[in-house]
Amino acid sequence: MDPCIFCRIAQGMEPSYPVFENKHVLAFLDNNPFTQGHTLVIPKRHYINMFDIDEEALEEVVSVVHLLVKRYEKIIGMSGVDILNLSGVDGQQTVYHFHIHIIPRFPADNLVSWIKSIPRVESDLKSTQKKLMSD
Repeated sequence: MDPCIFCRIAQGMEPSYPVFENKHVLAFLDNNPFTQGHTLVIPKRHYINMFDIDEEALEEVVSVVHLLVKRYEKIIGMSGVDILNLSGVDGQQTVYHFHIHIIPRFPADNLVSWIKSIPRVESDLKSTQKKLMSD
């Protein structure tokens, strides 16, 4: 049996609460939701994370994320949304199958989802920009 829980969900081997499915993508409710409608969107094919997924599969997943966000806005009346992907150990990824979280936000949901930023230093920003723009 495939050890990846999301692959097993995509193959119908594990229970889930799907909200969307097509040939390449599955979206289902998170078992431990942060808010009502918290959804995971995955490619059916196994990719480990953002470093591993190919562009075509990523586009398919993001397209479904966009479709669901628009749908959820109408259906559950969310007033905001957090779109989240965690990739790699240092990115705090815990399930090693690429996925994007859709976390609907509501007034007074009391969910704190933004971490404290590091102090801004102009020379660091310029240095980082130069590094990231180089080939």
